[in-house]
Amino acid sequence: LKNNRVMAYAVSLMHMFFAFIVYSTHIQFPSLYIFFAIAILLTTAYGDVVMTSTVTALSIILKVISDISPAAYPIDFRLERQNFIVSLIALGAFYIICLVMIAIEREKNALGIQQERENVQLFQKIMTDTLTGVHNRNALRLSFDRVIADKTDTEYVLAMLDIDYFKNVNDTFGHLVGDSYLQALGRVLDHVPDAEAFRFGGDEFCLLFAGCTRKQVEERCRTAQEK
Repeated sequence: LKNNRVMAYAVSLMHMFFAFIVYSTHIQFPSLYIFFAIAILLTTAYGDVVMTSTVTALSIILKVISDISPAAYPIDFRLERQNFIVSLIALGAFYIICLVMIAIEREKNALGIQQERENVQLFQKIMTDTLTGVHNRNALRLSFDRVIADKTDTEYVLAMLDIDYFKNVNDTFGHLVGDSYLQALGRVLDHVPDAEAFRFGGDEFCLLFAGCTRKQVEERCRTAQEK
């Protein structure tokens, strides 16, 4: 990232010095200050206010140096002074325009990032069981699609489980206590290594293992059962 920033500064400064050479070489054409404006405008591609400000300040300094050089002495001093003032105002206006463009681009990027974040959150909400925090049946379908599409030698194992006598828990202690049991089980299953946890429905859950042997799956299921 640091190298990219250095490269961006190098390119911007190169454009500025090119504008300085063109303007100084053809000082009899005051309108060529537009090359400085182009160099300033090109910095907006990087969205860096400091870079744009630096190039603008240096462009104005180099333009003034060219204007006060002996080769720039005009015949009509009044006209030259007017051109000088107009060019400085124009460069200042270009600078302000560039700042506005950078601000608009940053706002667009911020909105895009926010939209992307909201899309991710919405997707996670659609794929997550709200009670237990594990994946839901929609996510399980997508995982099955991914398994079917996988052309590697990865071995997948699906384990299904439920809570014994869960109906009795609800009937005896109420659904709030039953929900706490489901939440506790969800927390356990969510930390099983090399497995994705899903709530299939009610008290039925699934664990989808990837890249595990049958023995490893049995051991991890046993550990989850003990927890």
